[in-house]
Amino acid sequence: MEDSKTPAAMRSQPTARVLALSESPADPRIMRAMQVGMRGCLPKTATAEELVSAVRQVADGEMVLPPMATTALLERLGGEMVAESLTAREVQVLRAVAAGQTNKAIALKLGISEHTVKFHLGSAMSKLGAASRAEAVATAIQRGLISL
Repeated sequence: MEDSKTPAAMRSQPTARVLALSESPADPRIMRAMQVGMRGCLPKTATAEELVSAVRQVADGEMVLPPMATTALLERLGGEMVAESLTAREVQVLRAVAAGQTNKAIALKLGISEHTVKFHLGSAMSKLGAASRAEAVATAIQRGLISL
């Protein structure tokens, strides 16, 4: 699967129903292709029966993914949904916390009150399902929302 050509080709033909064979159905390229319209993926080790069944399912408009790819796709989409729900200010506050700054220092740096810093941090922690500042930072780093 060519990384640069496949998604563009798929976008240009939105009615095409694509089923890929891959050595690793959890490959990030497969995930990107799913996001732009690919309908399924099977491991290259799939049997003839599995392949025929998958082709029929995709032709009928269904999506076909092995469990490993489904898990990877859901994790990736979950991270993107959280990323979209964090505000720009929440991300700024998380970055400052990751840099070891206190609420007071963050407030001064961003030109907001300490209370507002606490509000943004609490909101980000809630969205990330974190119980502490450290857990919020660790989760944000793991999900690629911030980097050190």
